Amino acid sequence: MFSKAEVSAPRPLLNDYLTRWIVIAIAGVVSAVGLWELNVAIVWKSLWLAIECDILLILFAAIYSIVGAQSSRMEWSAAVASDLLLSIVQLIVALKAFAPLTYLAATSGYPLVDTASTKLDALLFGFDWNVEANWVANHPAVDWLLQKAYFSLYYQGAFVFLIGSVSRPGDRNGELIWQFCIGLALTCAIFVFTPALAHVAHAGAGWLKTLMMIRNGEWTSLDFSHVEGIICFPSFHTTLAILLVYAVRHHRWALAVLVPLNMLLIVATLSVGGHYLVDLPAGAAVALISIAATRVLRQQLAKFRLRTSLDLADAASGFRTGSSEASTA
Repeated sequence: MFSKAEVSAPRPLLNDYLTRWIVIAIAGVVSAVGLWELNVAIVWKSLWLAIECDILLILFAAIYSIVGAQSSRMEWSAAVASDLLLSIVQLIVALKAFAPLTYLAATSGYPLVDTASTKLDALLFGFDWNVEANWVANHPAVDWLLQKAYFSLYYQGAFVFLIGSVSRPGDRNGELIWQFCIGLALTCAIFVFTPALAHVAHAGAGWLKTLMMIRNGEWTSLDFSHVEGIICFPSFHTTLAILLVYAVRHHRWALAVLVPLNMLLIVATLSVGGHYLVDLPAGAAVALISIAATRVLRQQLAKFRLRTSLDLADAASGFRTGSSEASTA
């Protein structure tokens, strides 16, 4: 399932990992400043569960790291477990840091683009949302399948993170987290100028009420346990679907599962998520830009590698080995 070359990945770049934390911290600061400027109160109680979860995950990751350092037989499995836990921690924190930006973007006050999106759907694709939604509603099996695909992101994320930690601990999940952060930041930036009400579908109307509350200046508090996805254009579900497939590009068996599942997910953004069809190619473009930007960024970071204590130990070991061989000769 995993080749020896895949699991013997190089040690992660420390500066890549630290830079991700810096970017997440900046997003958090921007969110905090924006909320303060708008006099929006944070429901701190809604953060306690995430904080407690992060602390536990970090503790377990530290335990696995210590076990791996003490036992060569457990080194690889401990590295996998530790990387998986730390990846989850970083993603949870990133979600909390970036989530307020989606709401802040909705305060821009730009005109709604629903009319333009409807016209573009008809002009470019000959697409009518109501016709498509009614067709799906009249086919319960198709409707059920699309709903399951649409709400599968959390399970897919866990699955992909596990594959990343097993195949390239310290590297593969870092790539996905970069793409997630860049993609969400870009999505928020676009959403500032393209707010839309879209359609009420299986995803419910909670997000619509939240969006209207923000646009009407009635937003007074932020509960992190009930953050709604309010962005229509571009479709971030489409972005995530492509990123998840890209993350397992080296594993054919995983592609056999995720490609058809995410094709269904993208289709489901219409009848289940209430999106316009034009939202989908926009979301795909965000995914491609995120992939390209992440590749360039990580290549640049690799040129300025920070040396960890393990790197120094390896160098010292190599020096001692070389000196020993020279003296023997």
